[in-house]
Amino acid sequence: MHRIAKRVITARPLSLVDIVSEHGTSAVLDRISELRSAGMVHAARAVENELATLSPPVLQERSA
Repeated sequence: MHRIAKRVITARPLSLVDIVSEHGTSAVLDRISELRSAGMVHAARAVENELATLSPPVLQERSA
């Protein structure tokens, strides 16, 4: 997710919800595709699994 997320000094690490909020779900899905293309299947699966834990209302609210 390093291409999507900007390095920011925060009190807490960036979460996937933060990234979806700032860049939208489609950017996360594009990054998953990039990871797969680069042969980083395990990383892509990890992001997919975390994305799947977000409920649809959260995704819609954050992507809007």
